[in-house]
Parts: sequence; structure tokens; C-alpha cells
Amino acid sequence: MHPELEAVVKLWENVNRADRLQAERVTCIENRSLTVTNQREAAEALEAARVALDGVRTEERRVMRKLDSYRKRVSTTRTMIDTGKAPDYRLAEQQLRSCILIVDDLETEALELMEQRDDAEQVAEAAQQAFDAAEDASTRAVVRERDRIPAIDRELEDLDLARPALQEALTHEHRGPFRTLRARNRSAVATLRDGACSVCNYASPSQVVNEIEGHTRVHTCRNCGRFLLPGRPEQA
Repeated sequence: MHPELEAVVKLWENVNRADRLQAERVTCIENRSLTVTNQREAAEALEAARVALDGVRTEERRVMRKLDSYRKRVSTTRTMIDTGKAPDYRLAEQQLRSCILIVDDLETEALELMEQRDDAEQVAEAAQQAFDAAEDASTRAVVRERDRIPAIDRELEDLDLARPALQEALTHEHRGPFRTLRARNRSAVATLRDGACSVCNYASPSQVVNEIEGHTRVHTCRNCGRFLLPGRPEQA
């Protein structure tokens, strides 16, 4: 590779690596923040599900107590009628019919509450599972941020320290095009593939291709401005 092009590649590798590390750093922080938020929301959803379940259970217990009470009234009244011990037979018959109707209504209500409890239990179970998953994700994100950020910062510092010398190694002719590519957030280099830029597919003249492949001169793509490499993996 031409020495001037090698200088471009080394600088590009430096800044490209720094960009990737910065992006990873941001992602680590954002993921930790997001998972903490998700955990908090999952905790709120779990608490709401538990409250709803407790409400259904409380209402179910109230109805069952009332149902037991009226069932006992039905049994007692029927026994009084059957044994002839009812003070007023007609009134006892009316009371029995009334209690039987109430028992029927309470049994229907109890069945509905049982179904509601089953549904509420499923919701609470799903909410618990979601909370457990969110808590695990949050823990892993916090650990990753704690472990990875210092390593990223150390590598970024090393890259920053090395960059001035790499920038100085660039010829004056190549600094402008390099800065332009950086400002446009483009990769600085591309490979020649069948005589064309691997990024924009713009074909270079045969003389340019020969000079690049022969390592005798540095060229940039006449279309996208990237520095052209002689048949090596693209640095993108």
C-alpha cells in the first residue's frame, strides 16, 4: 500500500474505532436507563395486578360468607317447616322461597367472582413474570455499564492520544478530503472492485486503477470522494 494511503487508513481506523466506541458507550447508558424505566413500570403493573386480585378475593370472600349465611337460613327454615315447628307456616314458606332466590343469585355472583379471580391470578402471574424479566434485564444492563464503560473510556483515551500523530502523518493534500468525508459522516475509504468504487460503484479510468493497484499513487473516488484501496476489505 502507498505510504500516504496507509496514513489515511490508519487515521480512519482510529476515528472509526472511536466512533464505534462512543456509540457503544451511548448504547450502554441508554440501555441501562431504559431497562431501569422498564423495571419501574413493570413493578407498577405488578402492584396494580396484585391490588386488583386482592380486591376480587375480598369481594369473593364477602359473597361466600353471605352465601353461607343464606344457605343456613334455607336449611333452618326448611327444617322448621318439615318438623312443624315454624310459628307461622305461611310466613316460613315465604321466607324459604325468598332465601332460595337469594342463594341462587349469590351462587351466580360467586361463580362470576371465581372466574374473575382466575383471570386476575393469570394477570398477576404474567405481571410477575414480566417484572422478573425486567429486573433481570436491568441488572444485566447495570453490570454491563459498570464493567464496559471504564474499558471504553480507557480505549478512547488511547485513541485520542494517538490521533494527533496520525493526523500529522497525513499530507496537506489529503487532510481536506478526509475532513470533508468526516463532516459528511461517510467512511473515508473504499476498495476497488473490478475497477469501480465498492461503495458508489463509480468506475475509475484504467490509468487510475493501475496506479492504485500498483501502489504508485493515492486516488479518491471521483464520485463519492472516498480514498480508494487496492483490493483489500472495505474499511467502513
